[in-house]
Amino acid sequence: MTRPHPRARLRRSNQIEFAAYLVLAVAVAIVVVFILLDVLDQVLPLPRILVLALGILVVLAAGIGVLALLSIRARRKIGGLRTRYPDALVWWITPADSFGPALHRLGGPECERRELAEGLALVVEPNRLRFFQTERADTRLVLELPGDAVAEIRTVRVTAGMVRRAGIVLAVHDASGERQELGFLGAHDVLPAYLSGNGTYDLAAEVRRSLALSR
Repeated sequence: MTRPHPRARLRRSNQIEFAAYLVLAVAVAIVVVFILLDVLDQVLPLPRILVLALGILVVLAAGIGVLALLSIRARRKIGGLRTRYPDALVWWITPADSFGPALHRLGGPECERRELAEGLALVVEPNRLRFFQTERADTRLVLELPGDAVAEIRTVRVTAGMVRRAGIVLAVHDASGERQELGFLGAHDVLPAYLSGNGTYDLAAEVRRSLALSR
């Protein structure tokens, strides 16, 4: 049986995780609706079925509105990069705590993790790898590396602020030959959440494929 293309697996992981978060959101919405129903039933002399219908409509409208705003923001911030590099892998990432120092040692600007975490995009092509800071009006390039500078790609647990979960580490040799490690977490385009372990594994596989690496 032919294995699915890495990018197809990555898209499928995103779809599965989106569905899982959607189910969770619906469950939370139902709980919120019943709480509101209980409160409104004591305050307003309205039929219970009407209060229930209004509560469901309000929660659904709020949820759809939040997702729409997040989607617009995501497409505005990263859509330009995907238009500029149509054949590249372009992905939201959140840097690990060690990302900033490694970035500086590899020739990038000296930035605090919090500054980078406000918006960082990874762009991978067969012959190069780029990191862009997206929470700016000009989408600044903070680091560009040749593809052969990446010695290894690992999926390990990394720490990013208060979060510790499955992430990706790129082992890169700097100008002096020393090994630097750029660790990060993959993030969703629209959902304010990180990729799961399976999603992270699929993202790492797609980075390897995009760089034409077997390791």
